[in-house]
Amino acid sequence: MRTTLRSFSLGLLTTAIVLGIIYTQSSGSTEKTDLTIEDASTFLENEGFHVVTKTEWTDLNEQLNSNQQEENNTQQQEKQTESNEEKQATEDQEQTEEKPEQQQTEEKQQEEKKEAQPVEIEIASGMTTYDVADLLIDEKVIKDKMEFITYLEDNDYAKYIQIGTFQLKSGMSLYEIAEVLTN
Repeated sequence: MRTTLRSFSLGLLTTAIVLGIIYTQSSGSTEKTDLTIEDASTFLENEGFHVVTKTEWTDLNEQLNSNQQEENNTQQQEKQTESNEEKQATEDQEQTEEKPEQQQTEEKQQEEKKEAQPVEIEIASGMTTYDVADLLIDEKVIKDKMEFITYLEDNDYAKYIQIGTFQLKSGMSLYEIAEVLTN
């Protein structure tokens, strides 16, 4: 056992001596050189980077800031223009709202007559809820197709729409329309 231990120790000692010689021989051959600005710039440009000086960087930032300020100014001017246009539109609307009361009442009566007029709708076999909604839009009974279809589906009316001719009015609620079409 002693001979093995001695052989192992002798191997470690030999290895340490060889590595020490190699280290001392190689450390003298590598000299450290200082990196110059030109070398660094050349290296960075070769790698695809763009090198700028501090003054160029400052000028670019100032130019960017001035461009942003100009853009903000133009946006503020656009907002002021829009605000002025909105004010003008509201003034125009107020002027039109100042119609004589008699004319306003006449207009309301005409609208009520249009709303109160019954509309006859015919639903044929094979029509989908989309077809029925299109028909109701055409006759001005409803204003929003998807709202009507969603109402029918959410409240389980879509399955029970009947075939036939129905009397509807343009002022009816979705509930009233659904009740008429399913009974």
